[in-house]
Amino acid sequence: MYEYDPTPFRGVFERDFGYLAGVARNASRFADRPALGEAEGERTWTYAELWRDVERLAAEFAARGVRPGQTIVFQLFNGPEFALTWLAAMRLGAVATPINFRLSAGETAHVLDDSRPAAFIFDTELGPQAREALALASHEPGWTAVVGTPGHMSDIAVMIGMLQPVMEHYIVTSRRFAVRMALQYCQQNGAPQRSTILAFDAAYHGDTLGSVVGID
Repeated sequence: MYEYDPTPFRGVFERDFGYLAGVARNASRFADRPALGEAEGERTWTYAELWRDVERLAAEFAARGVRPGQTIVFQLFNGPEFALTWLAAMRLGAVATPINFRLSAGETAHVLDDSRPAAFIFDTELGPQAREALALASHEPGWTAVVGTPGHMSDIAVMIGMLQPVMEHYIVTSRRFAVRMALQYCQQNGAPQRSTILAFDAAYHGDTLGSVVGID
């Protein structure tokens, strides 16, 4: 009796017809067409720009130790950073795991223990809940990152102070000036040697995205 084996079809479909493959094709076919934009803001991406930033962010994930098959948990609002993180995780071959920003700290801690992510990325507005979740969870992600747009030094000080007791510290920001200010704050206030600012600066389409300003 004949039994259908879907394995070959599944391999071709997942390689050539998934969402990531579509974005990659459009980066060539419709390179200059609009691909992504902010609902409230001025940042926009063409397909070529989107794919370039996805490649750079995927490379950063790999440089930070994330391997194919590992999990990246991200708790973000509906914005460009969500899309970039999701696509970059898939580009690396990692498991993109978005979670609801309305989860309680206990619920987020359960996700961290259950999925055991290599990285945990969250929005600055979720800082208190995320810090509590990290403290409650038994699993410690390899690194954590914060997405946000701090407007002045005190905001950055709060973010660094918020993460300092937890583990490795990364600030992901969407404004270049904030990266400079955060670096200055770290240097002036003796931030931990392992602290690093990962610039998630999509406004400059990769000028700082994927580059790391370290304190060594």
